[in-house]
Amino acid sequence: MIKLKNKNFSVDISEKGAEIQHIYNNAEEFNYIWDDKDKKYWKRHAPILFPFIGRSNDNTYLVNGKEYTMKQHGFGRDQTFEVESKTDTEAVLSITDTDETRKIYPFKFKFTVTYKLQNDGLKTTYSVKNTDDKKMSYALGSHPGFNVPFGSDESYEDFYLAITPNDLSLEQFEVAPAPFINGKVKSISNIDGVINLSHEMFNDGLIILANKNIKSVQLASMKSDHRIELTLDDFPYLALWSVENERAPFICMEAFAGLPDIYGKPGEIMDKKGNNLLDAGKEDIFSYSMILD
Repeated sequence: MIKLKNKNFSVDISEKGAEIQHIYNNAEEFNYIWDDKDKKYWKRHAPILFPFIGRSNDNTYLVNGKEYTMKQHGFGRDQTFEVESKTDTEAVLSITDTDETRKIYPFKFKFTVTYKLQNDGLKTTYSVKNTDDKKMSYALGSHPGFNVPFGSDESYEDFYLAITPNDLSLEQFEVAPAPFINGKVKSISNIDGVINLSHEMFNDGLIILANKNIKSVQLASMKSDHRIELTLDDFPYLALWSVENERAPFICMEAFAGLPDIYGKPGEIMDKKGNNLLDAGKEDIFSYSMILD
């Protein structure tokens, strides 16, 4: 386990999947990150989705007509990352392609995650390098779960999401059938960029906002001073999720650079809606900050 610490926060990160396990508020011993000790709802904490987001049709996709099999959300979250460097407040972890990954994803790459603990929270930077001699296509998503409510005197319905800028007419991709999208978008009810939380809003599955100009999202309560804000400048989509048809005490706020498959037949990865195309020898950088109060 990798541990980062400053005067305000303590962070635990697993080498498996480079996944955040806990973020503690040192003063109050409060854990922001979901931890399902009983494995009743969701066993993960903050997985990284790479090189796929969501599930492929028939768990299959095509590269120049050749079929490959890929499980939901790709393989990055289950790989053991190498720790390239580590200080008290920063850790750099990476994976590269292997004989096994090339059997299911026929591209050479290096994927690096850098966590930097700051006085106001945690900054995460992803680097995707194409080390192949051909163009590659990939998706990238961050999938952190946050405890809701924050305190014992709160309920889930005391919480809301504040979207910036607040004058957007929010739209979401239709999920039909879950966990796929159908390519259509529909309006989502919001008042000045505020979405009130309820368990029922997740009964139809993942919510993916289609607005590409969202700058940040803040999770807050009418009864608490704690806040969690995610900056989203480098990511075109924001996804929201909790367990369907349950009253699970958490919400995932997910920065997406990519989308699930449109329901139907397996498709060509180079033509997949929302995917990133990266030329041989090139690198993409994505960053977001998790600002914590």
